[in-house]
Amino acid sequence: MSFTSSPYLRTNTGLFDLLCTTSFAYLMASAATAVITGSLAARIDIFGFLVPHATKVIMWSAVSLFWLRPRFGWRYPFAMFMLYCAAEMITNFIYVGAHWYNLSSVFVYNIPYVIFVLAECFFALGIILGYTILKGRFELHRDWAIFPFVLFVGMWVAMGYQTESTIANPSYWLETQEFIWNVLYLLMATQVFRVKEIVKAK
Repeated sequence: MSFTSSPYLRTNTGLFDLLCTTSFAYLMASAATAVITGSLAARIDIFGFLVPHATKVIMWSAVSLFWLRPRFGWRYPFAMFMLYCAAEMITNFIYVGAHWYNLSSVFVYNIPYVIFVLAECFFALGIILGYTILKGRFELHRDWAIFPFVLFVGMWVAMGYQTESTIANPSYWLETQEFIWNVLYLLMATQVFRVKEIVKAK
């Protein structure tokens, strides 16, 4: 009997899947409640940690539960984490690139240099972890969905590429931009990041 077919591994991966699925369902329900009782720019507080953009928590949780989980089984949280880390790396590099003419202000007031470097290292490690867990189970495809994302990013950069990362009070205008960014990013991800046919049933 191989290691991958052992009852012990199946039991533990089943518990891991149940825990993660319950957690994502809780996040989605909490964020939905925040949106319903607050507004589209609602922020939620989970375990004392402020999470802005409840609409995006709903979006990412839904993609995790209804798109990634059917394709990757118990490994789906690692797929979500890999996609999330890639999104954060892209966001940070675009932000710094868009404000290259005033980097001293960016790194002093918005993203301290040390934190930026450490964050990018963390996100890179997250991508490596996800790739390691999912190795051989997915492939990347070039798809038309890349173009709407790139076009919107270009427009956002042209408008100054401001985000709500360091803003205490939500702004509907910035929240709308970040919402569209996430919609287009996840649309791109679902078309570019594809599970291999040979492992769909595993």
